[in-house]
Amino acid sequence: MPSQADFARSLLDPDRAVPPMIVARGNRFDIYRNNVLSSLTSALACTFPVVEKMVGSEYFAALASAFVRETPPTSRILAEYGGVFPLFIGTFPPLADFPYLADVARLEWLRQEAIRSPDDLQRDTPLASIEVEALMERKLVLAPSARLLTSPHPVATLWRLHQDPEPAQPEGWRSERVMIFRQDRGLAHAVLEEPDFVFLATLGTFETLGDALWALQDTDAASRALRLTTNLYQAGALITV
Repeated sequence: MPSQADFARSLLDPDRAVPPMIVARGNRFDIYRNNVLSSLTSALACTFPVVEKMVGSEYFAALASAFVRETPPTSRILAEYGGVFPLFIGTFPPLADFPYLADVARLEWLRQEAIRSPDDLQRDTPLASIEVEALMERKLVLAPSARLLTSPHPVATLWRLHQDPEPAQPEGWRSERVMIFRQDRGLAHAVLEEPDFVFLATLGTFETLGDALWALQDTDAASRALRLTTNLYQAGALITV
Protein backbone atom coordinates (compact mmCIF):
# COMPACT_ATOMS: atom_id res chain seq x y z
CA MET A 1 0.00 0.00 0.00
CA PRO A 2 1.59 3.32 -1.00
CA SER A 3 2.18 5.86 1.75
CA GLN A 4 0.71 9.36 1.69
CA ALA A 5 4.20 10.66 0.88
CA ASP A 6 4.47 8.31 -2.13
CA PHE A 7 1.04 9.38 -3.33
CA ALA A 8 1.90 13.08 -2.92
CA ARG A 9 5.19 12.73 -4.78
CA SER A 10 3.48 10.92 -7.66
CA LEU A 11 0.69 13.45 -7.68
CA LEU A 12 2.98 16.47 -7.93
CA ASP A 13 5.63 15.03 -10.22
CA PRO A 14 4.43 14.04 -13.72
CA ASP A 15 7.72 12.22 -14.32
CA ARG A 16 6.92 9.70 -11.60
CA ALA A 17 4.99 6.55 -12.35
CA VAL A 18 1.57 6.02 -10.83
CA PRO A 19 1.94 3.95 -7.62
CA PRO A 20 1.04 0.37 -8.59
CA MET A 21 -1.42 -0.12 -5.74
CA ILE A 22 -3.48 2.91 -6.72
CA VAL A 23 -6.58 1.84 -8.57
CA ALA A 24 -6.83 4.10 -11.57
CA ARG A 25 -8.52 3.20 -14.80
CA GLY A 26 -7.39 4.72 -18.04
CA ASN A 27 -5.77 8.10 -17.48
CA ARG A 28 -7.85 9.28 -14.52
CA PHE A 29 -4.84 9.66 -12.26
CA ASP A 30 -3.04 11.69 -14.93
CA ILE A 31 -6.07 13.94 -15.28
CA TYR A 32 -6.24 14.44 -11.52
CA ARG A 33 -2.49 15.12 -11.40
CA ASN A 34 -2.73 17.68 -14.19
CA ASN A 35 -5.62 19.41 -12.43
CA VAL A 36 -3.65 19.65 -9.19
CA LEU A 37 -0.55 21.04 -10.92
CA SER A 38 -2.68 23.47 -12.90
CA SER A 39 -4.43 24.70 -9.74
CA LEU A 40 -1.16 25.26 -7.89
CA THR A 41 0.41 26.99 -10.88
CA SER A 42 -2.64 29.26 -11.21
CA ALA A 43 -2.48 30.08 -7.49
CA LEU A 44 1.17 31.09 -7.83
CA ALA A 45 0.40 33.16 -10.92
CA CYS A 46 -2.31 35.02 -8.99
CA THR A 47 0.10 35.77 -6.15
CA PHE A 48 3.08 36.66 -8.36
CA PRO A 49 1.58 38.27 -11.49
CA VAL A 50 4.50 40.63 -12.07
CA VAL A 51 7.04 37.80 -11.90
CA GLU A 52 4.92 35.89 -14.41
CA LYS A 53 4.82 38.92 -16.68
CA MET A 54 8.58 39.42 -16.44
CA VAL A 55 9.52 35.84 -17.34
CA GLY A 56 6.56 34.99 -19.58
CA SER A 57 3.65 32.68 -18.87
CA GLU A 58 5.28 29.60 -20.44
CA TYR A 59 8.50 29.93 -18.46
CA PHE A 60 6.55 30.76 -15.30
CA ALA A 61 4.53 27.54 -15.66
CA ALA A 62 7.76 25.54 -15.88
CA LEU A 63 9.22 27.45 -12.92
CA ALA A 64 6.08 26.87 -10.87
CA SER A 65 6.10 23.17 -11.73
CA ALA A 66 9.70 22.86 -10.49
CA PHE A 67 8.75 24.70 -7.29
CA VAL A 68 5.69 22.52 -6.68
CA ARG A 69 7.77 19.36 -6.95
CA GLU A 70 10.24 20.64 -4.38
CA THR A 71 7.82 22.44 -2.06
CA PRO A 72 4.29 21.00 -1.99
CA PRO A 73 1.61 22.97 -0.14
CA THR A 74 1.09 22.40 3.57
CA SER A 75 -2.24 24.26 3.79
CA ARG A 76 -5.49 23.65 1.96
CA ILE A 77 -5.82 27.44 1.50
CA LEU A 78 -4.23 28.20 -1.88
CA ALA A 79 -3.81 31.92 -1.08
CA GLU A 80 -1.29 30.92 1.59
CA TYR A 81 0.85 28.96 -0.86
CA GLY A 82 4.09 30.47 -2.11
CA GLY A 83 5.77 32.03 0.92
CA VAL A 84 9.15 30.50 0.02
CA PHE A 85 8.72 30.96 -3.74
CA PRO A 86 10.94 34.10 -3.69
CA LEU A 87 13.70 32.08 -2.00
CA PHE A 88 13.29 29.34 -4.62
CA ILE A 89 13.60 31.91 -7.42
CA GLY A 90 16.74 33.33 -5.81
CA THR A 91 18.41 29.92 -5.73
CA PHE A 92 17.13 28.64 -9.10
CA PRO A 93 20.29 28.27 -11.25
CA PRO A 94 18.73 29.24 -14.62
CA LEU A 95 17.70 32.61 -13.11
CA ALA A 96 21.10 33.43 -11.64
CA ASP A 97 21.54 36.32 -14.12
CA PHE A 98 18.27 37.92 -12.98
CA PRO A 99 18.78 38.51 -9.22
CA TYR A 100 16.08 41.18 -9.06
CA LEU A 101 13.32 38.63 -9.75
CA ALA A 102 13.54 37.18 -6.24
CA ASP A 103 13.05 40.61 -4.66
CA VAL A 104 10.13 41.42 -6.96
CA ALA A 105 8.61 38.14 -5.78
CA ARG A 106 9.25 39.15 -2.16
CA LEU A 107 7.42 42.41 -2.77
CA GLU A 108 4.46 40.55 -4.25
CA TRP A 109 4.36 38.12 -1.33
CA LEU A 110 4.46 40.98 1.21
CA ARG A 111 1.51 42.51 -0.63
CA GLN A 112 -0.39 39.27 -0.05
CA GLU A 113 0.56 39.30 3.63
CA ALA A 114 -0.66 42.89 3.91
CA ILE A 115 -3.97 42.00 2.25
CA ARG A 116 -4.54 39.08 4.62
CA SER A 117 -3.37 40.89 7.76
CA PRO A 118 -5.89 41.46 10.57
CA ASP A 119 -7.73 44.75 10.82
CA ASP A 120 -6.19 47.41 13.00
CA LEU A 121 -8.37 47.43 16.12
CA GLN A 122 -6.22 49.99 17.95
CA ARG A 123 -6.59 52.84 15.49
CA ASP A 124 -9.49 54.60 17.15
CA THR A 125 -8.14 58.16 17.46
CA PRO A 126 -7.92 60.36 14.35
CA LEU A 127 -4.59 62.11 13.92
CA ALA A 128 -6.26 65.50 13.70
CA SER A 129 -7.48 65.14 17.31
CA ILE A 130 -4.00 64.37 18.69
CA GLU A 131 -1.63 67.19 19.53
CA VAL A 132 1.95 66.68 18.44
CA GLU A 133 3.06 66.88 22.07
CA ALA A 134 0.67 64.06 22.97
CA LEU A 135 1.84 61.97 20.02
CA MET A 136 5.43 62.39 21.19
CA GLU A 137 4.49 60.65 24.45
CA ARG A 138 3.06 57.60 22.73
CA LYS A 139 4.69 54.43 21.51
CA LEU A 140 4.35 54.00 17.76
CA VAL A 141 4.68 50.71 15.90
CA LEU A 142 3.98 49.44 12.41
CA ALA A 143 0.33 48.75 11.68
CA PRO A 144 -0.62 45.05 11.39
CA SER A 145 -0.64 45.30 7.59
CA ALA A 146 2.65 47.21 7.25
CA ARG A 147 5.69 45.45 5.83
CA LEU A 148 9.22 46.71 5.16
CA LEU A 149 11.45 45.52 2.31
CA THR A 150 14.93 46.61 1.33
CA SER A 151 16.50 45.57 -1.96
CA PRO A 152 19.58 46.44 -4.02
CA HIS A 153 17.21 46.60 -6.99
CA PRO A 154 14.39 49.08 -7.86
CA VAL A 155 11.68 46.60 -6.86
CA ALA A 156 8.82 49.07 -6.35
CA THR A 157 9.61 50.80 -9.64
CA LEU A 158 9.71 47.48 -11.50
CA TRP A 159 6.40 46.48 -9.92
CA ARG A 160 4.80 49.79 -10.90
CA LEU A 161 6.11 49.72 -14.47
CA HIS A 162 4.76 46.22 -14.99
CA GLN A 163 1.22 47.37 -14.26
CA ASP A 164 1.20 48.84 -17.77
CA PRO A 165 0.39 46.73 -20.85
CA GLU A 166 3.83 47.52 -22.29
CA PRO A 167 6.17 47.99 -19.33
CA ALA A 168 9.26 50.16 -19.68
CA GLN A 169 12.63 49.82 -18.00
CA PRO A 170 13.49 51.97 -14.96
CA GLU A 171 15.26 55.20 -15.88
CA GLY A 172 17.92 54.46 -13.28
CA TRP A 173 18.89 51.24 -11.53
CA ARG A 174 19.26 51.85 -7.81
CA SER A 175 18.42 50.20 -4.54
CA GLU A 176 14.99 50.82 -3.04
CA ARG A 177 13.53 50.54 0.42
CA VAL A 178 9.78 50.08 0.49
CA MET A 179 6.95 50.16 2.99
CA ILE A 180 3.80 48.27 1.99
CA PHE A 181 0.60 48.83 3.93
CA ARG A 182 -3.14 48.54 3.54
CA GLN A 183 -5.46 51.49 3.18
CA ASP A 184 -9.21 51.78 2.76
CA ARG A 185 -8.80 51.93 -1.01
CA GLY A 186 -6.31 49.07 -1.27
CA LEU A 187 -2.57 48.67 -0.83
CA ALA A 188 0.00 51.44 -0.87
CA HIS A 189 3.75 51.46 -1.50
CA ALA A 190 5.98 54.12 0.03
CA VAL A 191 9.54 54.25 -1.33
CA LEU A 192 11.76 55.45 1.50
CA GLU A 193 15.19 56.99 1.77
CA GLU A 194 17.64 54.94 3.81
CA PRO A 195 17.52 57.13 7.00
CA ASP A 196 13.71 57.01 6.94
CA PHE A 197 13.72 53.24 6.48
CA VAL A 198 16.14 52.75 9.37
CA PHE A 199 14.08 55.04 11.60
CA LEU A 200 10.86 53.14 10.89
CA ALA A 201 12.54 49.75 11.27
CA THR A 202 13.68 50.67 14.80
CA LEU A 203 10.73 52.84 15.84
CA GLY A 204 8.99 50.06 17.77
CA THR A 205 12.02 49.51 20.01
CA PHE A 206 11.53 52.87 21.72
CA GLU A 207 9.07 53.51 24.52
CA THR A 208 7.81 56.73 22.91
CA LEU A 209 8.07 58.61 19.64
CA GLY A 210 9.91 61.33 21.56
CA ASP A 211 12.59 58.84 22.62
CA ALA A 212 13.02 57.69 19.02
CA LEU A 213 13.43 61.28 17.79
CA TRP A 214 15.82 62.16 20.60
CA ALA A 215 18.03 59.20 19.67
CA LEU A 216 18.66 60.79 16.26
CA GLN A 217 20.69 63.55 17.95
CA ASP A 218 20.15 65.87 15.01
CA THR A 219 17.49 68.56 14.82
CA ASP A 220 17.01 68.40 11.05
CA ALA A 221 16.85 64.59 11.06
CA ALA A 222 14.36 64.62 13.93
CA SER A 223 12.17 67.17 12.16
CA ARG A 224 12.19 65.08 8.99
CA ALA A 225 11.40 61.91 10.95
CA LEU A 226 8.52 63.62 12.74
CA ARG A 227 6.96 64.72 9.44
CA LEU A 228 7.38 61.21 8.05
CA THR A 229 5.85 59.66 11.16
CA THR A 230 2.79 61.89 11.22
CA ASN A 231 2.18 61.38 7.50
CA LEU A 232 2.41 57.59 7.80
CA TYR A 233 0.27 57.61 10.92
CA GLN A 234 -2.38 59.57 9.07
CA ALA A 235 -2.13 57.14 6.15
CA GLY A 236 -2.64 54.16 8.45
CA ALA A 237 0.85 52.66 8.23
CA LEU A 238 1.62 53.35 11.91
CA ILE A 239 -0.45 52.96 15.06
CA THR A 240 -0.05 54.04 18.67
CA VAL A 241 -0.01 51.59 21.55
